[in-house]
Amino acid sequence: MAVAFEAGHTGGERLYMVALSCLTVGLAYLTVGLVRPWGEVFPRWMPVVGGRAVPGRVVVRVARTGAVLLVLLTLYGALNSVFGFVEEGPRIIGQEREFEKPDAWVGWLYLPAAAWGFLLLAVAGDYARRARTGARGGADASGGTGTAE
Repeated sequence: MAVAFEAGHTGGERLYMVALSCLTVGLAYLTVGLVRPWGEVFPRWMPVVGGRAVPGRVVVRVARTGAVLLVLLTLYGALNSVFGFVEEGPRIIGQEREFEKPDAWVGWLYLPAAAWGFLLLAVAGDYARRARTGARGGADASGGTGTAE
């Protein structure tokens, strides 16, 4: 976000960078919902759906679709950096100048983000398992069958 407000960027470029940052943080927040209890029940303050269970199938489909897209994007980025399919990335609308290429160490800053898609697949699978188990009423949180022994 800080780069968006450095000198030399147009208003459209700033808006693009801020919107992209906000979108990324919002999606990361929703990813956390896959492993937290608030991701299974809508908050009570929400009109109409407050207190109801979140539809697990929809959540799992959206999460898995997003995860596959992230994995494909990560693989494309890695393969493009090795084989150079594309010399220059797309330019923002109205961008007429080329920005300096960042130093090589900047790529290392993005390395943790490369795991996001793979980890999202894992937590979506766990969410699906919990949603299935909860819908059947089979196992409780301790892993038991829910019956008295």
